[in-house]
Amino acid sequence: MNELQKIKNHSQEIKQYKEKGLKDISAEKIIAIGRDVGRILKDGNVKTTQIRKFLDAVRKIQIKFDKDSVIMLKPKLAYTIGRHKNLKPLMQILDPAIDAGAKDEESFKKLVYLIETVVAYHRFYGGRDN
Repeated sequence: MNELQKIKNHSQEIKQYKEKGLKDISAEKIIAIGRDVGRILKDGNVKTTQIRKFLDAVRKIQIKFDKDSVIMLKPKLAYTIGRHKNLKPLMQILDPAIDAGAKDEESFKKLVYLIETVVAYHRFYGGRDN
């Protein structure tokens, strides 16, 4: 299966959680998605800081969960993708994940885990800032 197909499949999997939230997504599924997305982003020459800036915005919401703040991550993500086209696979995954992650605090926690996993595997596969 090629890289684009993997992203499409993972995006479809995440869309299944849109109504009920991410609270029921397994740790194994988060790792599988993060591993594939991290590798694809590394292969697309994405810099670690490009992903970490978005993760930092997400972590600010962790202090006080607010559904509207989570949903407002979508324009921040769109802006980031607009500046760095090589991040497009990340948007395909995170756009539906943000919707599902906004349902409740437990779902938001899983969204944070997903983004952290992407960052970790991006780095593992050799992603750097230079």
